[in-house]
Amino acid sequence: MDASDKDTIKVPENILVKRNVKDSVFTHLFSDPRYLLELYRALYPGDTTTTVDDLKDVTIKTVLVNTIYNDLAFRAGDSIIVLVEAQSTWSNNIVLRELLYLLETLQRYFHEKKLDVNGSKLVMMPCVDLYVLYTGDRKDCPELLTLTERHLRRRCSLELSVNVLRDGKQGDIIYQYVGFTHVLDEQVKKYGGDRKRAIAETIRICRERGFLADYLRRQEVEVMGIVESNLDYEQTLSAWGEEKRDEGFAEGKEKGFAEGKEEGFAEGKEEGFAEGKEEGREEGREEGREEGREEGREEGREKQAVETVKKMLSRGYDHGCISEMTGLSLQRVAALALEESIS
Repeated sequence: MDASDKDTIKVPENILVKRNVKDSVFTHLFSDPRYLLELYRALYPGDTTTTVDDLKDVTIKTVLVNTIYNDLAFRAGDSIIVLVEAQSTWSNNIVLRELLYLLETLQRYFHEKKLDVNGSKLVMMPCVDLYVLYTGDRKDCPELLTLTERHLRRRCSLELSVNVLRDGKQGDIIYQYVGFTHVLDEQVKKYGGDRKRAIAETIRICRERGFLADYLRRQEVEVMGIVESNLDYEQTLSAWGEEKRDEGFAEGKEKGFAEGKEEGFAEGKEEGFAEGKEEGREEGREEGREEGREEGREEGREKQAVETVKKMLSRGYDHGCISEMTGLSLQRVAALALEESIS
């Protein structure tokens, strides 16, 4: 290790990286054929003959409206198709998502190979293995997820299984990637809003521990940009939610006081002016707070989504991914994009 590696890495002040919101260290790492081969060998240690030239990245990346995107898909010759999703938070619908990705991937495979599934000639297809690499804190996640157990009310002709990966084997590329994500989580918690410091420390520590060390040396600036962009997006969503929740509480409190006073006066006629007024105020405050919170949350979610869309548009994100991540319709996203271009 060079002496410079032992010091804190200096993060460039201006890293402008145009990318799709689905980009991550995971997708970037395995877009490199060298590391993709390491992943293949970690998943299939018994195969020592497959080379870089045998692997083809078939991840769904086409930027089209209403399309789908997955983290990683690759093919080993014509014998096997592998789909891998990286999850830091547990998704209850990962099996369904993998099913959709698989259908799209197979359709593209048949088209590429000019295979006619409507013809009389028997069509052969590659074997398929599905994985989810989970790096979160949940301890009780199963090792295998099936379509029947997760989403169907009874067994039927359709079945699908997804293998859950947690940490890999000591030293392999899966083990290193999981180690990287854990170090990043620790440093983000440690340094709070100082994201540049958190990213720099993450890279320094990972180099020392041998977590993706070669990759981080080769792609240091790009990794910094990817991580900072993702953290910035998450922080934007969180900040808007907190701000609008506080505003909703304040508005709800004021409204609740007025309504409570009126309700308290009515009840006071029957049970005593003083007692009824105080009781009414208290009930009104509580009801007003709850209404205010909900009203504030709804307004906050809308404004949060709009501001996030504008920010993502300014960074070059495509409309389809913006719609998917914010929940706004494609028409709404397009309208906001038009407003931004006019302004």
